[in-house]
This record gives sequence, C-alpha cells and structure tokens, in this order.
Amino acid sequence: MSTKALYLADTYLFQSSAKVEGIEQDEQGLAVILDQTIFYPQGGGQPTDIGVITSNSAEFQVNKVLYRPDGAIAHYGSMVKSEMKVGDEVSLSIDKDRRLLNARNHSAGHMLDFAVEKHYPQLVGIKGYHFPEGPYVEFEGSLSDEEKEQLPMVIQEAVQEMVTQEQPVTTRLVEAEELAKLCKHVLPNLPKDKPTRAMIVGDLALGCGGTHISNAKEVGSFIVRKVKKEQEKVRISYAIG
Repeated sequence: MSTKALYLADTYLFQSSAKVEGIEQDEQGLAVILDQTIFYPQGGGQPTDIGVITSNSAEFQVNKVLYRPDGAIAHYGSMVKSEMKVGDEVSLSIDKDRRLLNARNHSAGHMLDFAVEKHYPQLVGIKGYHFPEGPYVEFEGSLSDEEKEQLPMVIQEAVQEMVTQEQPVTTRLVEAEELAKLCKHVLPNLPKDKPTRAMIVGDLALGCGGTHISNAKEVGSFIVRKVKKEQEKVRISYAIG
C-alpha cells in the first residue's frame, strides 16, 4: 500500500481530502493510513507536519507522521472524537505556520549548502538538520583557521544575496544524468534507476524530498550562528528571521 504524497507538488496546500485505507496499532501508536496526504512525514532533516484528520463523525489529532518502506505514510496520534473507519472520506488540515517555518528552514539550509559549494568547494554536504531548534548543515572536509573565521560573513552575504535577488525556488523530478550535471556532489544513496526530486535555485540543485518555499525572499533574514570544526568535519549552524 502506498500513499500519494500531495506535499511534494504543493508546499502551500494546507487543506485537502482523502480516503482512509487503514487504521492500525503498532509500536509507534495508533496510525491512520490514507490514499493520499498533505502531511509531511519526518525525514531528510525536516520535522513532521501536525494537524487534524476529520470525518463526518470522527476527529483524529495527528502529532507524528512517518514514511514506511512499503510506500505508506502513517499518521500517528489519537482519536479525540468518536471512531474513524476504513473507507471513510476525510478532510485533512495541517498546522500552516509550522509547515511554512519548516519549509523556510529547509530551503535556507540548502541555500547555505549552495553558498558553501561556491566559496568552499573542498567541503561536501553530508547531513542537514532543518528543525527550528538549532538548524545546521554538516560537511565533510577541512577549513583553515583563517577560512573558519571568514566563513560566517562570506556565507551570510551569499545567502542574503539569493534572498535579495528574490531567486525562484523550484522542485522537479530529474533523471540521474541530469542531476549529476546540476549537482557538483550527488549523494551516493540516491537511486540511479529512477528520477530523483531536485530542489533548484538558479543553476544549483540538490536531491531532496522535503517541502520548500517558492522564492528565496521568503527566508527573510539569514545568519550563520556558529562554525564548528572537528577533524575532517565542519558543522555550520544557522538561523532565519
């Protein structure tokens, strides 16, 4: 059973409808499975969406969403009104402010990555944490002490330039060959036999399944909070406003 991921096509779709395909209890709790969903499942450094699923008689409060290996997206939470049944037609509503904050943080993290790729090409992004509580991007590679000292201002100015120029942010499916042309560094775990969803700003791209804003201006202000250098890894923490 797989769930159609509506959030991939539209970050700004905060309400929609679906059909209940399953209601299950597992080690994570009570889960509702739908034929399609606007709820983003936690992953790729981005936190889960939260919100409400309602039918004519029932209400389910969603506090965690997870992607399953079989392609199903499980909505975990609690029934706060009556009982929901398989086959019910339901309405979906997500927390709009949380979704937009997560999308802004995620896009800003990739814009940071693009700025590093341009100014510090010896660093290769290996991990992103785009939660509101202390977002950062981790890179493999090294910096001299002088580079470390200069980096915050260099990266802030580069990202803020994308914001000021109001560069469009787009997502689309690309074949592995095109992704290799768009990206200087392609993550090794991305599939080679099917298209990968790419997040694109200007002529730079990254393979990504998260939600993103439509224009860099939505990031607002951007600052580099801290640069931590440890052996052959560099962690750049950032904040948006």
